[in-house]
Amino acid sequence: MTSPRSAFSDVPSAVRHWAVTTPGRTAIVDDAGALTYGQLLRRATGIQTALARLGAGRGVTVAVVDRRGAAPLVSTLGCWLGGQVPVLVDAAQPPARIRTMLRDAGAVAVLSDTTDGSALDLPVLRPSSEPDMEAPGAGPVQGADAYIIYTSGSSGPPRGVLVGHRSLRLLVDWHLTEYDVDVRTRASSVASPGFDAFVWETWPYLSAGASVHFAPDSARLSPFELSSWYVTEKIDISFLPTPLAEAYLRYGTDLRQLRCLLTGGDQLRVAGPHELRRFVNHYGPTEATVVTTYADVPSTTAAGPAPIGRPVPSARLLVADPDTGCPTRGDVGELLIGGACLARAYWADEATTRRRFVSVDGSPGRWYRTGDLVRRDDDGDLWFVGRIDRQVKVRGVRVEPAEIESALLTHPGVADVAVEQGPTGELTAFVQSCLDGQGITLDDALRDHARTVLPDTMIPRHVVLVDSLPLTRNGKVDRAALRSFFEAAQRALPGADRAR
Repeated sequence: MTSPRSAFSDVPSAVRHWAVTTPGRTAIVDDAGALTYGQLLRRATGIQTALARLGAGRGVTVAVVDRRGAAPLVSTLGCWLGGQVPVLVDAAQPPARIRTMLRDAGAVAVLSDTTDGSALDLPVLRPSSEPDMEAPGAGPVQGADAYIIYTSGSSGPPRGVLVGHRSLRLLVDWHLTEYDVDVRTRASSVASPGFDAFVWETWPYLSAGASVHFAPDSARLSPFELSSWYVTEKIDISFLPTPLAEAYLRYGTDLRQLRCLLTGGDQLRVAGPHELRRFVNHYGPTEATVVTTYADVPSTTAAGPAPIGRPVPSARLLVADPDTGCPTRGDVGELLIGGACLARAYWADEATTRRRFVSVDGSPGRWYRTGDLVRRDDDGDLWFVGRIDRQVKVRGVRVEPAEIESALLTHPGVADVAVEQGPTGELTAFVQSCLDGQGITLDDALRDHARTVLPDTMIPRHVVLVDSLPLTRNGKVDRAALRSFFEAAQRALPGADRAR
């Protein structure tokens, strides 16, 4: 069959191709059952028609507020067919935050099967309730803007990132080629709709005539249930957020059903060894359309961090001096991203767009300042070092918490760790132990180990034992939740408290 990466200029046209030529092929499988490509297009056309009846014209924003499953995909495709810009929101977020985002986006309607629209003061359309409509003849995408996703707000207030159809298509084209996706591929989806990985783990496969299978909530958070589900659903390719992938490797979960496990979203600090057929680490901010770099992790990799690798074809990279923004040949610098992968802008925020998307002398085009510190090794691979905005000063010395975390993870008794600075300026290490209940304290092996690899200013003053590190719904370490443990840490002597 014709490959969508060579035949179509945009994702909606590729999906429509499969709906017209193979309408009975399975596109999506979720808790409600299977949805064929023909059904997907007819339901999306129903949404397109309903939005037109509401008077939603081309270029206006429409909120897609839903939980994982077929509904947000139907809604997004319906917006694309009508030329609206979907604002992708996880319905599980607090209602007040959802209202704030939708007001900022200027949404004219809400598409949702799970949200009570009365609290949002906007008309609500139910993707599962709108009548299916026969799709009109094929035509071009009615607009250049593909979607808006709001950043997590980890470095300030949430901001809407506007991504274009061209950037999305380039991501899809690379993914289909790199991971050999065709109509026989069966891929999983575990991410929440408000996380940009949701875009990455769905639309490439739907562009190729493949099928997307939504893992049940119970399975996606359980290593052993997920492994069994992979086998039952005959999954070929799966994405797991970094902390989940690390946990599954740590517990020795059998993932041999997969021909490829993809991970990303956080620093991969526990990479191997492993028994996966192919394991790939990815890096990329929302502002660069999900994926910017990737690196295969060999099965013989020693325990410890992994590189973020080299750029995807649509990305250009610079390592720059964090203070001047100019390219540097130094060991560590801020990563700047250029190329066709870049988002169009921050939504309705020209000042932030100008500040983060910059010009660089001698390097044409726009460059996005990531705020991430990286280094390049002798082989040309990039390694994530830390965040500029996470650097802290301890007794007058600038310290990178990510470096401390990586060092402590090399201790055999540490399963996972996060380091934060408390109100008094001292560092606290939140440690998940793998010593079957035996405490780790700074008075014994962990303190001795830390002193062999870190200077005195980087050794945490306190250790707080946790049953597990708290995670956000997007699978990242929840730094805000960790800060709630500081009261316990302040009561601790150099030793260990247990926080639950």
